[in-house]
Amino acid sequence: MNPEIFKQISIRGRFAFGLKSLENIVQYHNIQNSLLDSIIEDFWRFTNVDKPGALEDFFITRNPFCILSDYPTVSVNPEKMYEFGYDNISLSQMKDFFELYSALTKDITDILANLSIIANSNISAGCGEYSILTYEPTVKIIQIMNVYPLDTIPKPEDFLFSNFEQNHGWGNKFPRI
Repeated sequence: MNPEIFKQISIRGRFAFGLKSLENIVQYHNIQNSLLDSIIEDFWRFTNVDKPGALEDFFITRNPFCILSDYPTVSVNPEKMYEFGYDNISLSQMKDFFELYSALTKDITDILANLSIIANSNISAGCGEYSILTYEPTVKIIQIMNVYPLDTIPKPEDFLFSNFEQNHGWGNKFPRI
């Protein structure tokens, strides 16, 4: 797949592509986990939120890279939770995320982490010509997907409706697809 098409797709569209990719991998591996289902459902809020920056903390506290690296320290020093930026989740929730992410395949946690990066990039700055900060994690998701059967990979053309020209690169809001 040629990733160049994603330069035409908005940040929300790139995010939706990544999230559909994640859903397809979860289905491919036949993973049934209510916490993962809940995380995926919550991630879909990004495509329909008025201000994407409103979800910044949410994505930080769901990012597997953050949870997997921070929980071992926070679990023995719970007072560090707020210092590490985990203001809106409990230690118990963090433990649940840690256990889930530890049990999932690297492909799944990598896609979740890249989705968090896409959602939180360009919140406070301009997007430029095509938002390289969200394009690069999208390319990483494509690379992950390239090892899966072709029918698990969403068609980029299906996301062109959310054009990079809309809403300063963010694209217009849209519901879960």
